[in-house]
Amino acid sequence: MNRSERRKKHEKKGKISKQELEIIKAAARAQAFVELESKMKEQSEKAAGEILKQLFGLTLMTMHEQYGWGNKRLDRLFDQLVDTHKRFENHEISLAQLNQYIKGVRD
Repeated sequence: MNRSERRKKHEKKGKISKQELEIIKAAARAQAFVELESKMKEQSEKAAGEILKQLFGLTLMTMHEQYGWGNKRLDRLFDQLVDTHKRFENHEISLAQLNQYIKGVRD
């Protein structure tokens, strides 16, 4: 290898092509998107958990204050609410079924 060939090889060593640069940028954008999506999912699950806790709390408080339910009944109700929610998460109960039930109670 002569001197000019060694120089060209040395110059090319640190450089990357435009195509390689675009691939690197695309991979970085994809990684950033995945991380953002993961954070958003985590935050929405946390918010949903807080809302669910509030709804359960409101239900238990109402049953205790308005209807005089004691701790035994409230415990059973809470266990049933958690069980029903798990069934909903496992798609054993659909949103349409819940809406139909609410509509039937409200009529």
